[in-house]
Amino acid sequence: MSDSSSPLELPPFCTKRPRAWFARAEESFKSHSIDEDGLKFNHVVVSLDRDTLSHVCDLVTSPPEEDKYTAIKNRLLSAFVLSEYQRATALLNMPDLVDGELPSAMMDKMLALLDEDKPCFLFKGLFLLRLPQDIRMILSLSEEEDPRRLAKEADRLYLRGKGLYQENETNPVSTAGFKASSKSSSRPTAKQSGIAFYFPRQRRRIVDLVTIPQHKKTSVLTLHT
Repeated sequence: MSDSSSPLELPPFCTKRPRAWFARAEESFKSHSIDEDGLKFNHVVVSLDRDTLSHVCDLVTSPPEEDKYTAIKNRLLSAFVLSEYQRATALLNMPDLVDGELPSAMMDKMLALLDEDKPCFLFKGLFLLRLPQDIRMILSLSEEEDPRRLAKEADRLYLRGKGLYQENETNPVSTAGFKASSKSSSRPTAKQSGIAFYFPRQRRRIVDLVTIPQHKKTSVLTLHT
């Protein structure tokens, strides 16, 4: 809990998460009973590094007579909040799950790119496409709509495959010190990505397919497609 009697010192401005930074700053203003426009403006200016300051030099040297804080806030948001096109491109080009990264960590990055938008079925599909193939096949059958709960289930499956998960644990084991197989998250072909949807009511057969040895999978896939 913040102590309103202590001097307010905002953290350095975060160019990658400007909306979140301002939300935090405004909570700090409230807890310190700061509502004077010029004082809030000064706190923001002090938090800027040299490169960020270059975007608001005119406001700093010749601030408006009124709404100083709103002016500098809007300028910084305009400079650093990604456009819809930029966010969509970042989501589409996001790499597959990397060695040592949990699916929930990748989900955090993807959700941050949504900004104020809501996740949809396409967002879920983009997430699943970046998971290891065996996990993707299982979770493609899931009706879970909450992205974070879906990511936690992906964590459980991922860590279980690494022998790092126990059913009676509240939290997954830390993944520090292990490396995932570089082949495990390869993108599916068009046919592979649709396997789970060919048999929506035959969950057991699809899940069992994941555990079939690699040299036998080809014949099984041919049989069922």
